Amino acid sequence: MNPTLESNNRRPMPLALKFIMVLAVLLVLLILAFAVWRGTLVSANHQRLKAIKAAGEPANGRELDAWYAPVDEKENAALVWLD
Repeated sequence: MNPTLESNNRRPMPLALKFIMVLAVLLVLLILAFAVWRGTLVSANHQRLKAIKAAGEPANGRELDAWYAPVDEKENAALVWLD
């Protein structure tokens, strides 16, 4: 048989299948872009936290709790609201 005749006998891909394939490729690209974006955010946040720690400021809750001085009970207005 002639190869050109065999290729002409193929049925074209249905439009719905083309549409689904395009959506699948776009979804994969979107997921890849999201993963790259999240990776750059993690890196940027890590650098910011390093700069905060280098400045001697607290960078998490435990450090913040140890950083500020406790308020004397006589001057603590929050106790009035708790009563």
